[in-house]
Amino acid sequence: MKNIVFGATGFIGSNLANSLIKKEETIAFVRKSSNTKILNPKIKIMYGDLNNINSIQKIIQDNITIFNVSGLLGGPNISYKQLYNANVKCTENILKASKNKKIKRFIHFSSVAAIGNPSSIANEETKCNPISGYDKTKYESEIIVKKYCKQYNISYTIVRPSFVYGPGEIKNKARMFTYIKKGIFRIIGNGNNLLSVIYIENLIHAINLIMKNKKSINKIYILADPTITMKEFVNAIAKTQNVKYPKHISLKSAILIADIFSLINKIIKIPSPLTKDRIRTLTLNRHFDTTKAIKELNFKPVINLEEAMKKTVKWYKNQGII
Repeated sequence: MKNIVFGATGFIGSNLANSLIKKEETIAFVRKSSNTKILNPKIKIMYGDLNNINSIQKIIQDNITIFNVSGLLGGPNISYKQLYNANVKCTENILKASKNKKIKRFIHFSSVAAIGNPSSIANEETKCNPISGYDKTKYESEIIVKKYCKQYNISYTIVRPSFVYGPGEIKNKARMFTYIKKGIFRIIGNGNNLLSVIYIENLIHAINLIMKNKKSINKIYILADPTITMKEFVNAIAKTQNVKYPKHISLKSAILIADIFSLINKIIKIPSPLTKDRIRTLTLNRHFDTTKAIKELNFKPVINLEEAMKKTVKWYKNQGII
């Protein structure tokens, strides 16, 4: 086999594995409880547990490329211990299982979250100052990758995608599309805060460029489409769904609503549609510099915003999500 994808049934992982199989043999390492129906039937399914190094060692072969897309997103009911195990410890287990093997490349999916909330536009040289548990564990996973790859003489590339959206995403971004469709989404503040996003096909395109380019060995890349404002992104979703542009609410009002939902959550234990963490995500400038990827990889989006929105909305409609 040419490739092994860890986290192959997730949003990014499934799109990646389905792309890889078009050119090369690919293994998907998954849990027995995973939904493998979303994967191309030509992909070889191997069941195992990322908490068990022995089960990983059974599928690691010489002359393969390892894609680590496994991990866990943060949330109000997700503990730091859970995040650390999924994002750091499991990454370490994959690397330990790769010892004494001739690995072509270890491509690790981190996130711009590892940088934290920079006060200005950030690039790969910006000092990381992760804040949330998720941010911290993504940053720590990068440290683990560099440590073991140096120790085992494995070539690596770490990618930090920005806000990824597109067909296959059924969590936070799908919720945004749904709320906008129903007319209940609100833009917090003026919506002029900068936002770096990347459409899933553009991310996969960047990975293909990385695999072909030796300049990318032992490098970190921030990957994002051209920067837009939150208002532009949200209004593009509304326009594609042929609904009214969302209204605005003040930051003060949003915080008050989040506090109310937090109280309700403590009483009846239902997920809060608006939290202070989400307010932070929706209002901060999240602007990242992709000059390095542009210059070294010749990276540029293959799908523009308008086409990306059309494809995403079509997929959500076909799935009955919106």
